[in-house]
Amino acid sequence: MPDQTFTLREAVPGDYAAIKLIADEVHGLHAAAHPALFQPVERATSLPQAHFDNLLSGETSTIQVAEIAGAIVGFAIVNVFDTPPFEVLVPRRIVFIDSMVVTEAQRGKGIGQALVAAAIEWGRAHGATSLELTVWEFNERARAFYERLGLSPIYRAMQRQI
Repeated sequence: MPDQTFTLREAVPGDYAAIKLIADEVHGLHAAAHPALFQPVERATSLPQAHFDNLLSGETSTIQVAEIAGAIVGFAIVNVFDTPPFEVLVPRRIVFIDSMVVTEAQRGKGIGQALVAAAIEWGRAHGATSLELTVWEFNERARAFYERLGLSPIYRAMQRQI
């Protein structure tokens, strides 16, 4: 099969259904890994329409999508925010990848790397000086991907059922 070229663009309202299907794909992995934290896809929407609409209309958020032949094959939900005004923190603006998914069939083709680069450029255009994201511990493939792109852990969230 010939290698297919992908394009990136900002999401539009009509992209909701396609993006939600991709979000459901990765949500299934999270629900399987942490059923005490995540509802199964059949019981809860992975991307509520109202949240999607707010992201598109917000001045501090965007959704970048990757397409092949007009079909969305990945997305990144991106936000910018300033650190809280605490004396102990160095003031800075952060571009944060809230969620990023490339369909299983299209992974390993540079799409994720291009989505991260697009998030960085969008963040720079909005005054950000650093990139942050969270990744679940169980997701070794995603952790390795982000480490290859130069990201490194800065803190660890921990939990215990009580």
